[in-house]
Amino acid sequence: MNENEKKWYQRPELWAGAGFGLLALYHLYWLLRYALYGGAVMTKLPMVLAILMNLLNAGAFGFLAYCLLTKRRDLLSKALLVMAGVQAVLFLYGFYTGAYEVESWGYYSGWQTKFNLLCVLPGLAGLIGWAGAWLFSEMQLNGKYEKYQDQAEELWFFPAVLVLADLVLTLVVYVLIILFTSGTWYSGLSSRSIVITLIQAGALGLTMQWVFWPEGRPRQEAAADDVDLRELPDGYCGIMKLIFLSILTLGIYAMIWVHRTTRFLNQRIWPKMEHPVRHVLLCAIVPFYLIWWLCKNDAARDPDQSPAHQVAGCLFVPFYFTYWLYKNARRTDALARSRGMESNIAILCLVLGIFAPVVSMVVLQDRLNAILLPADYLAVSREAPVVPTAPAAPVGDNPDDLPEF
Repeated sequence: MNENEKKWYQRPELWAGAGFGLLALYHLYWLLRYALYGGAVMTKLPMVLAILMNLLNAGAFGFLAYCLLTKRRDLLSKALLVMAGVQAVLFLYGFYTGAYEVESWGYYSGWQTKFNLLCVLPGLAGLIGWAGAWLFSEMQLNGKYEKYQDQAEELWFFPAVLVLADLVLTLVVYVLIILFTSGTWYSGLSSRSIVITLIQAGALGLTMQWVFWPEGRPRQEAAADDVDLRELPDGYCGIMKLIFLSILTLGIYAMIWVHRTTRFLNQRIWPKMEHPVRHVLLCAIVPFYLIWWLCKNDAARDPDQSPAHQVAGCLFVPFYFTYWLYKNARRTDALARSRGMESNIAILCLVLGIFAPVVSMVVLQDRLNAILLPADYLAVSREAPVVPTAPAAPVGDNPDDLPEF
C-alpha cells in the first residue's frame, strides 16, 4: 500500500508522533509547575535540577514528535540520539536523587540507606532500549553497519520491549527487595508512571515500524506448502498487540494467548507417538534404554497439550508458566526446523521466562510469526531486481515485411 493511499489511522508515524507530543506537553506542565510553585517546597538546587530534567524531556519528546508528524526521516536518527542522551542524563541523575538506594531498619544501626545494584536494572534497560532505537535507525536510515541490517529488521520490536522492561523490572525488583531485604525502595512507581511508560513503549514501537517499513510491512502471498492461511489467525499475533494487551488486562490476555498458542501447535502435523507399552518393557529390560529414549525423544514427539489444562497450570501452579514457555519454545523450534528454518530459542525463552516473562512471550511469538509469514523475514534485496527484456526486433522500411526471428 502506497504512503499516499493509506488513511490517517493506518499511519504508525502519526500515532507515534501524537504519543511523543503528549509526553512533551506532560513534561512542559511539570516544568511550569516546578517553576511557579517549586520554591515553596524545595530548595534552590533540587528545584533547578527538576526544571532542567523536565525541560530536557519536553525538548527531546517534542523533537521526536516533530520528526514523525512531518515525516522527516532525515532528522529522525538525530532525534533518537538526543532522546538516548537525555535518558543517559536521567539515569545519572538517579544517583544524585538516591533513586537506586534502599532504606532498611537495623536493630543496632537504626534506619540506614544503602545502594542496591538491582535498583539500577530498570533504568538501565530503558536506556539500552533508546540507544538501540538510535542504532537501528542509523542502520536503516543512514546505511551504517549494513551487514547487520537484516538482524536489526528481525529485532525491530526489541527497543520498545526494553523500554517496557523498565516497568516490568521495577515491579520485579520492588517485590524482591521486600521479600529478601525487608527494606523499602522508593521506586516512584505509580499509575501515572505506568501510563507514561506504556505510551513511551507504544510510540517507540510504532516509530521503529515506520523506520523499517515506511509504506507498511510487506505481506507476500506465501506458497500453500509454507502457510496454511486457515490456521493463520490462531498462530499469528502482532507483537505490540501481545505486549500491551497482556499488560493492560493484567495478564488475562496472556492466558488467552497461552490457550491459542497451545491449540495452534497441537494442530501441526507431528510424528505419531510410538506404542508406550513397548518402551516401558524395553526400559525395564534393556540397560540404559531410558537414558537413550530420553535423549532421542525431542519436542516433535511430545503429545498434544490440553489448552485448558495449560492455562490452569499457568494460573495456579508456581513457575508453570516458565515451564510452558520452555516447552512450547521447543515445539516451535521443531516446527521451524520442519520448515527448513534454523531456530534455537528454547533456552533463551527459559532464561527470559524466569526474569522477564513478557520478553520471553515476545521472542516465542516473533518466531511463530516468522514461520507463518516467511516473506517478512527473508533477506530481500533493498533494490528491485532488473527484469531482462528481449531486444526489439528490427523492422524494415516496408510495413508489410514481417520481422525474422
